[in-house]
Amino acid sequence: MRNIVGASLLWIALSAISDGVTTLVLPVRLATGAETSEAVLGIVGTVGLLVGMVTQPFAGIASDRLRARVGRVRFAGVGVGLTVLALLGLALVETPAGVAAAFAGLCLALALTQAPQQALAVDVVPAARRGRAAGAKGFADLLGSVLGFALLGPLLASGDVKPSLAALAAGVLVTYLLVVLLVGRSSQLSMLRTETELTPNPPSFLRRPLLTAITARFLFLLGIYAVGRFLVPFIAVRLDLTVGAAADVSGGLLALLALITAIGSLPAGLASDRTSPSLLMLLGSLLAFGGIGLIAVASSLPAIAVGGSLMAAGTAVFVTANWRVLLELAAGPNAGRLLGLANIGTAGAAALAGLAGPVISAANVLSPGAGYPALFGLALAAVAASAAVAGPRITHARRPVRAEN
Repeated sequence: MRNIVGASLLWIALSAISDGVTTLVLPVRLATGAETSEAVLGIVGTVGLLVGMVTQPFAGIASDRLRARVGRVRFAGVGVGLTVLALLGLALVETPAGVAAAFAGLCLALALTQAPQQALAVDVVPAARRGRAAGAKGFADLLGSVLGFALLGPLLASGDVKPSLAALAAGVLVTYLLVVLLVGRSSQLSMLRTETELTPNPPSFLRRPLLTAITARFLFLLGIYAVGRFLVPFIAVRLDLTVGAAADVSGGLLALLALITAIGSLPAGLASDRTSPSLLMLLGSLLAFGGIGLIAVASSLPAIAVGGSLMAAGTAVFVTANWRVLLELAAGPNAGRLLGLANIGTAGAAALAGLAGPVISAANVLSPGAGYPALFGLALAAVAASAAVAGPRITHARRPVRAEN
């Protein structure tokens, strides 16, 4: 249990930074007057997240090669230090170009931290408990979102981003120190050997099960991120609020949705050790599809919350089962590289979701009020496509191993 917690704990701070900055801080930082340009917000978010997506596979390769000499925990420490510096830069810059550069630097630093952190679960968690590790990672990931949204919403209500960024910097330093205490050198010197490590996995990630799992993850998260990325301006338009007030309202709502996803990740992780992950992913897609549809037609905050709750439950089921598959398929000496490549499904979706901003703006120019219907149409199509991919096509490399009690 200690290794599972140690392999997951840093995700609390990383998620608070990634989701909090992308969803809440950037709209406020890029606001001109009382409004935020969806096109500018989308482009800045896309460029930064693409930087992180490209960086992470190379960071994974480096963490594999330095694992024996340095250890993944120390490697992650370099990324943590750079993350703190990037948050400081984001607080100080004044121009949109400066915000874009600082956000790109933050995404690069987060990638350098995430690559060794996500491979840590393969190093220190036995195969029979990787579903639990996936659930713990999902719980920590979404707990970070809960804390980030709950904390950042009130701090951003005044329009000043400095207190919120200082809180995020303190959070990532504290959680990293806890990981060092829990795992420390054991991740370097006492790595568990799984049956897959006896036969090293191929250096190429071009294997059908892994590609299919990445594709399904990409499509599903593309729909989820597209909705989440523009929730603040959507609520501002739908409920006739200023951007600052919408950020405050959205912070509480997003914290609730992240809490639902976090709680749902734990039983989803246990279930993925004992049943078909494909069926779980299909169920998650169906739940999220219904939730997005409800948000699209909602005209009040409670109605948006109901749809969001359904979407959050689907996200917990899908993402946890999918990560269980990825951990199993990546197990071996190339875990950092393969999980870094697998992160294309996450970071690629997050980056491409930002391009929905120009789509919203263009649709509004063509027909006033058509922007957000276009956004939700794209999100629904992506989630539906993930259900088609995740059906019977995703299989384990081996049959699930029942964990010992």
